Amino acid sequence: MSEDPEAETMRRFEQAVANLPRMQRYIFLAKCRDGQTYAVIAARTRMTRKGVQARLARALGNIRRQMDGERLRWWQRWF
Repeated sequence: MSEDPEAETMRRFEQAVANLPRMQRYIFLAKCRDGQTYAVIAARTRMTRKGVQARLARALGNIRRQMDGERLRWWQRWF
């Protein structure tokens, strides 16, 4: 019996988040799961708000690419 398509999508999404670089993953989870503001995340990470926004944008792009079946290249795993 095949797995539920929604469960498979959720598994792939969780794997994509787990594959993110450490800081991207932290910012993504802080903003999207925990609902923290950019200002709070910036203070905790000692980054600017624009830097936090840029890392979140990279995280979302990396998640999208992985969900589309692409693998992150070595240099995408660093930032």
